[in-house]
Amino acid sequence: MRVSQNVMEAMEERLENVFLPYRVIILIMKRLAFLAAMQEEIINLPVILIFVL
Repeated sequence: MRVSQNVMEAMEERLENVFLPYRVIILIMKRLAFLAAMQEEIINLPVILIFVL
């Protein structure tokens, strides 16, 4: 039981390391889209909502 728990924890860590860059990229894209929308003062609610949510 202990061995399988260690294996599961190792796999979870590996998955987190794989998905972390994608999460960072998505956050950056959301922030850029939000800033661009605010800077141009274009109220395009559907587009903003897609990127922010």
